[in-house]
Amino acid sequence: MRMQTLGSLWSAYLLPRAVMFVLTLAVTLGALKGGAMAAVGIGGALLLYGLATWSRHRFPAPDRSLGFLLAAFLLLAGLSALHSMDPAVSWHTVLELISIMVPLWLLTAVPEEAGPPFVWYKWMAGAVLLLLLLFWCEFMADGPVLRLFGFTEDPAAPLSSILNYYNRGFCYLSVLIWPLLAGLAAARYKQTALTLFGVTLFVALFGESSTVVLSLLVGGAVFLLAHAWPRLIAAGLGAGFAIYGIGWPFAARILFANYAEQISRFPPSWQHRMEIWDYVAARILDRPLTGWGAGTSGQLDTASTHAALYHIVQGPASHTHNALMQAWVELGPLGLLVGLVFALLLLARAAGSIMFRPYMLAAWAAATAMALLAFDAWADSLWATFALACFWFARLRGQTVPNGQ
Repeated sequence: MRMQTLGSLWSAYLLPRAVMFVLTLAVTLGALKGGAMAAVGIGGALLLYGLATWSRHRFPAPDRSLGFLLAAFLLLAGLSALHSMDPAVSWHTVLELISIMVPLWLLTAVPEEAGPPFVWYKWMAGAVLLLLLLFWCEFMADGPVLRLFGFTEDPAAPLSSILNYYNRGFCYLSVLIWPLLAGLAAARYKQTALTLFGVTLFVALFGESSTVVLSLLVGGAVFLLAHAWPRLIAAGLGAGFAIYGIGWPFAARILFANYAEQISRFPPSWQHRMEIWDYVAARILDRPLTGWGAGTSGQLDTASTHAALYHIVQGPASHTHNALMQAWVELGPLGLLVGLVFALLLLARAAGSIMFRPYMLAAWAAATAMALLAFDAWADSLWATFALACFWFARLRGQTVPNGQ
């Protein structure tokens, strides 16, 4: 009887909180150093799933729809290694993808219990505001913390060259801020929520990542519009996302062919993206049906009919800076299809949830903007961020607004 009571307590109360802790730790480590989340995320997820199995005396069933998509994706990744330009790299990538995505998928079996007490959201907002203040001081004082801990070997290095170390964490915050804002609003701390969003955007403007600013602005615009026309906005997001995913490689080539001079006047980061997207689009057209193999984006030939017009690209970038283009160029059109279906499935679930719908749609839009402008699509901490946002919203739906707050 005592063991049964402990199992019930673990399953209903401790397990959801443990999942939140593991995902938060994974995202935090990943923000500090890409790839550092693997041991925490993989080991923590498998341990928690094992404990969930123990507490329920059966294997909990993870999300079936996501499971089918994950199986299709991993099958495509494995098949791509058979005709990859570098089979060793592709098989290594497949094993990494299995070790990242399967544990995260298993965590969907955790029950959607209520989240932390609402008063905690005010403390969380205060902690984030304090952290943002420290970041702002860092930006204004020429990066003393980064210089102190040796993130640059050149003491005279310009601030812009070292602030990039903060970009990953700020990008993740542009997504995770939405479940936090939803919790604050549900707790009737709407003024705190507005202040938090404003301060986050203000501090982001002093950083070096235009992706963060754009993600926050896109999320904010979708949030406002979704209050008035939630179904229309959700449908527009889905249609626009699908059209962009299929058409952008062709559009990128056309834009570079006709507007190369104007592109050369873009800010360097955007000019670099346009050049990357141009040669990646050329590689997609070289192998439109099979792709080049999982994990090979960093080895693609940069040769292009427009290569003479490049000002920044000197060799292949480490990744495509666009998740859908990466899925297509590595796995072929079926990889693109799986990516589209996955994103649209999450969008449909966000649009179908009455409670917190504007916040969910804003988080989806911010995450999508980030994934289409930056990051390796297979980055472990990126997927941990998406999982944490989804799990956080799921727990919020189990809560009610306390009286008098």
